[in-house]
Amino acid sequence: MAYTEGIPKRRLLHRRSPTSTFDEIIPVGKQFVSPGRTIGEGEFSLLTTLTWTTSEIHSNADYMKDTQFGERILAGPCVLALLIGLAGRGPFQHVLRQDGLHTIAMLGMDEVRFKNPMLPGDTITAHSEVLEIRPSNKNPKRAIIRIKDSAVNQKGELLVEGIRASMVELREG
Repeated sequence: MAYTEGIPKRRLLHRRSPTSTFDEIIPVGKQFVSPGRTIGEGEFSLLTTLTWTTSEIHSNADYMKDTQFGERILAGPCVLALLIGLAGRGPFQHVLRQDGLHTIAMLGMDEVRFKNPMLPGDTITAHSEVLEIRPSNKNPKRAIIRIKDSAVNQKGELLVEGIRASMVELREG
């Protein structure tokens, strides 16, 4: 069933056809890169404090100066949160909005792997690739999208990656 059924034609002017399917709007394999974001000392300390990740590897610069990293590292779940945030505000969301769609829920994240540490002052970008899109079984105006998200630093090093599942819905009116 086409996801545009019951939607006024004026909402479809920029689409190829009023019978477009979700995968025609956002094709499998489509890739997006977010704007970069530098995580300075203030944000690094704030993330560490707010999430109670106060282990010495995250909070004690003197302790960490003689380790393999040479300085504090940001906790993996914080890096994952930054990745999700960057992926959610970048070009992917713009494509959704221009086609009358919006994200209504993040359903989960699978296969999360932390590859390299994030250090204070690193600039990261989110790289996202659409792996799958399918209509919801319960609501034809909704779809489930599986997206491979990766955070990459300014040196091109992969920090974290995972597969995110989100639900999108047609915006009425």
